[in-house]
Amino acid sequence: SGAVTTHNYHIQGPVNSLHSCDFQDFTTHPGNNQLNCFTDLNLLAEFHQHGFLHRPHIVNRIISTCSKFGSYSVGIQMHTHVIKMGFGSNIYISSALVDMYCKCGTVVSAHHLFDEIPERNAVTWNSLISGYLETLCPGTAMYLFTEMLRFGIFLTPYSISAALVGCAQLEDCWLGAQVHALGLKFGFEFNVVVGTGLIDMYAKCLDIEASRS
Repeated sequence: SGAVTTHNYHIQGPVNSLHSCDFQDFTTHPGNNQLNCFTDLNLLAEFHQHGFLHRPHIVNRIISTCSKFGSYSVGIQMHTHVIKMGFGSNIYISSALVDMYCKCGTVVSAHHLFDEIPERNAVTWNSLISGYLETLCPGTAMYLFTEMLRFGIFLTPYSISAALVGCAQLEDCWLGAQVHALGLKFGFEFNVVVGTGLIDMYAKCLDIEASRS
């Protein structure tokens, strides 16, 4: 069969107090300095004391910040807090944790968490797939992509783009063409992220003519 199926591929500077950060600004228009401030492990107790860590959207924001700055130690503490607070069923927080583990280079931990999440969305899948691509494991990434299709998860442009990166890493032009067709089917032909991925995939698969068309 010509279709893509599951059978194709089996913290910078110390912060001394909570007042060093403007928490209200952080929750609305965070800048890099404020974001970096909120990855200081010593502040977590103060956040908890002030009730900030009882708000799921704040927890999600801090975990996402850990991903951005690669703050693994804070990310681990936030994961523990998520379990204690019973936020594990929150798909946004769980997805942010998967992304955090991947961005911190611990994709195995990300995969273990992924397997424990009862309900996953496209963001969750995309994060884990991207994590494997970052560690140059395109076979596993493409297997996950085909599983994503099998479970009927609605694809996003980032799903297609990640799959194209996997095809490029594998230098598999045939599979890349199948993903290209899938992108067209989902109406992503004019999407910049997908378009860039297509050019890169075809170029790396030595199909220069297709990359220029």
